[in-house]
Amino acid sequence: MFNLGHLFSALLVHIPHLLIGLVGLVLTFTVRLRGRGLLASAMVVLLLSTLGNLLFQLLSPSLLAGIAADQVNLVFTLVSVVLSLLDLVIWGLVFAALFANRERVLPTAPAVRHPAP
Repeated sequence: MFNLGHLFSALLVHIPHLLIGLVGLVLTFTVRLRGRGLLASAMVVLLLSTLGNLLFQLLSPSLLAGIAADQVNLVFTLVSVVLSLLDLVIWGLVFAALFANRERVLPTAPAVRHPAP
């Protein structure tokens, strides 16, 4: 299926993202934020995306061994598009969580000056 060196290199590449997702998820539930649900969702999507990417990297040599080069290119392109869309979702959720914590500042009406009697 895959050798130990391939597993080590795949883990070495993906461990930082996994740590960011895990630490972010823990911090999400320890710090009181208004956008906590959005941030937790972003961290879960990050973890799932990273695990999916790790599994694909580990299994792709054996799964794609017997197919033509243009089909392998198509598979890698589709996986890259899906991962890019997941990154877009993650960042959208992070920014939504950041801006959910801002207080809304409503424009105030100009002060009305009454003439002195």
